[in-house]
Amino acid sequence: PPTSTPGSPWTNQEFHQSGSALIDWKRGTVNPDPTKNIGTWTLGGTASSPTVAYLYGGSGGGTYTVWQNTDGSYSFCNSTALIANATIKSGQGACP
Repeated sequence: PPTSTPGSPWTNQEFHQSGSALIDWKRGTVNPDPTKNIGTWTLGGTASSPTVAYLYGGSGGGTYTVWQNTDGSYSFCNSTALIANATIKSGQGACP
């Protein structure tokens, strides 16, 4: 999932495309690093404990439990990482 440093904006913005493609979203010609497919994602878990699994470039990634926070943001957590206050937007586009 997107990663962040406490007190700073997201360092990654990933588009979860239908069919499981995971796209590293860039800002087009403003950014010299082009938008590209970086892996896959799949949903799992249960309604009360949903998960999302990531596979980056054939290796790495992990499975995260997802919680909706009281402020409407989301948190992703596994045994080695907590990504708090993630913004989830519909469609493909840059986060603020």
